[in-house]
Amino acid sequence: MSIQRLSYLGRNLLRELHPLCPGLRRIRARGPVLRADTHVVVCAWRRWSSSQQSLKCWKCNKEIPISEKENARFLCWCDKQVVLPPTTHDYFKIMSCPTSFKVDLEHLKETYKQLQRILHPDRFTTKTAIEQDYSAQQSALVNKAYTTLLKPYPRGLYMLHLHGLAIDEKDNTGTDLEFLEQMMKINEEIYEMEPSSQRLKEIRDLNIHYLQTCIKEVETFFSEGNYSGAKEGLARMKYFVNIEEELLQRVGLS
Repeated sequence: MSIQRLSYLGRNLLRELHPLCPGLRRIRARGPVLRADTHVVVCAWRRWSSSQQSLKCWKCNKEIPISEKENARFLCWCDKQVVLPPTTHDYFKIMSCPTSFKVDLEHLKETYKQLQRILHPDRFTTKTAIEQDYSAQQSALVNKAYTTLLKPYPRGLYMLHLHGLAIDEKDNTGTDLEFLEQMMKINEEIYEMEPSSQRLKEIRDLNIHYLQTCIKEVETFFSEGNYSGAKEGLARMKYFVNIEEELLQRVGLS
């Protein structure tokens, strides 16, 4: 495509997008649009258009605007009983929480209760098949979002996922040989002890201390945008969480 053609397309696109995309004001309003300028305009358009979505209510047929920056929508304005299909799979938006490792647990629990009162499939047993299907989808998403965000370790893994990172079972990032040997020794000690042993309580108290310390470290890493540090912290946290689960199972509290 010629420079002249690119210039023509870029100028028309800029004219249409300028009121919608304030970031485009940096591009000159007069004179020829260069190839690089046209690329910037096209990229800006893609970012803007991808964040502006809508769906039609299956009952009233009205367009419902959906934005990536907004929390999830569950019901149509036309009728509080009309359940929409999922508008987002972002767990933070589903639970109306800021995307942060530090979560207001009281808000999370209250939001969960409110959403399940509205969306639980038992409320739609006499409704249409489409409402039953959408309520089941939405309720399942709310359950998954709640259980993921409720505890620090799965919450941290989910935040890594949002940034394209993950920890698999064999990932020992952030753990050295001494740390791994210590974790193995503790697990062996737990296995050999009687459930009523005082030593089990001592191990648990110490493990909780290490776990809380690790949680604070990961929180700091996420708040600073240090995702590699958060990944290493979560790799260590995994061992403390496993020990806590083993201890609870050993004393019959799991």
